[in-house]
Amino acid sequence: MTEKSDEGPAHFSDFRSSIYDTEYFDHKKAFGAFRDVVQDAFMSWTIEIDSDNVFDARVECLSTDTEAVARGTNTPIIAFRGAREIQKSSSDSYYANFVLAGELNIEQAGRSFDLRRGDLIVYDSSLPLKMTQRSSKIFDHLAFRIPKEKLNQSPHIESLLRHAVIRSDKMMTPLCSCLNFLAQNLVSSGSGEMRALYDTCTLLMPLSASHLMDETTRGEDFDIPPKHYVSELLSYIDTHIGEMELSPRSAADRLGISVRYVHKLFAITGTTFSAHVLAKRLDLVRRDLICTDSYSQPISTIAYRWGFNDISAFIRAFKRKYGCSPSEYRAKF
Repeated sequence: MTEKSDEGPAHFSDFRSSIYDTEYFDHKKAFGAFRDVVQDAFMSWTIEIDSDNVFDARVECLSTDTEAVARGTNTPIIAFRGAREIQKSSSDSYYANFVLAGELNIEQAGRSFDLRRGDLIVYDSSLPLKMTQRSSKIFDHLAFRIPKEKLNQSPHIESLLRHAVIRSDKMMTPLCSCLNFLAQNLVSSGSGEMRALYDTCTLLMPLSASHLMDETTRGEDFDIPPKHYVSELLSYIDTHIGEMELSPRSAADRLGISVRYVHKLFAITGTTFSAHVLAKRLDLVRRDLICTDSYSQPISTIAYRWGFNDISAFIRAFKRKYGCSPSEYRAKF
């Protein structure tokens, strides 16, 4: 492994440049040295070789104590970050992988993401994960470690980047160009130039992910909610108000819009989906409590009928809204 540094402005020349190649090592020590390089730049990982072949790898890396970008061409591996590895890590970061050759699978938080050449994924270093590289020959990718404080400029960014997959055919052209230029020139150009490209890529990643999310809203206007969406949303809630499974996701799926847009429709009107549903259910229970046809019905039966699945929580919510318990309210009439 070799290292070099380049002259340049202080804020641009902070990257350390290093190259690892199995050709420089005895074959018995090559894989252990590869693990050391990965862990030095990308914090703690458990790595296994996903092949019976002799391990072969080359890693070109630029890094600081908290940031890294590396091009890795290697025999496919399987890598893990569990509770032990996360505990050993020095900070919370985002990871990103841009696939140049082969296929990549990321498993995290009960979800599985498959990527092919030209695809990019951004994900969270603080959650356990499994990475599986697949290739009939050599797997090739560009890997990033990005401090969370570098990107978390708004309350929505963290949830957006927890699992952001940007497909090659949907990627913004400036981001695609920067990624490919970095891959081709990582250690051959000055560290100042590479630092500028690294920063550009990290800023374009959330922008590109947000752009894709905006596309899924199908042209929805976030300033003035379309009346037909509001009408359909409220109608859906009225129809399914007694179902415990009623949720923003079920409503979004039924209307063919995003969950984010469901929340936005309510936020614009000064309330939330859950607050609206709760108020609706409480009013329906209140009506039934004083209806002569249901006067003999147990209060719990009425509550279950209108979607409440926790009687204690229901009673507390009823008291907050009407100032007395359901039984006391019924006794008044």
